[in-house]
Amino acid sequence: LKRLSLWDALIARRTSREFTREPIALGAVSSILWATFGAVHGPDRSDVDDYGIKSYGYRRTSPSGGSLQTTEPYLVNLTITGLPAGVYHYHSIDHKLTRVDGELPAADLGPLLAGQNFANDLGFAVFMVARFGKMWWKYPHSRSYRVALMDVGHLSQTFHLACTGYGLKT
Repeated sequence: LKRLSLWDALIARRTSREFTREPIALGAVSSILWATFGAVHGPDRSDVDDYGIKSYGYRRTSPSGGSLQTTEPYLVNLTITGLPAGVYHYHSIDHKLTRVDGELPAADLGPLLAGQNFANDLGFAVFMVARFGKMWWKYPHSRSYRVALMDVGHLSQTFHLACTGYGLKT
């Protein structure tokens, strides 16, 4: 990712509906998760101390409404080498995965995604889940939904560009 310019990633990014279930290196997925969801600036917001602002969390590479980082990523692994197939929660601050109980066969992805059966051939998928309880303490009104959707949009763009940097179809 450090060798690819932003411009090159923007130009190369394409939407695909054809996937091959080829094995994907765990190191590549790890870097993509870190670049998108990781606490790349550290576990807290000590950078705001000089301004007399109280820190309530950490920063990712994408903007977040209220700097709350309310979006939680879940990885569905189908072909990542060195990682058992299954569903995992990605911990942003610790940069680690925790397995979620239960199974999700590849053939179930398409029906779960409103009949987008091309998803059955993905190597992996990341589902972004908004934690409204975390957001509502600061924004206790229905406009929180807009902020949550913008957060997912920012993260989605970063994710797609990071995948493009690794030559993966998205």
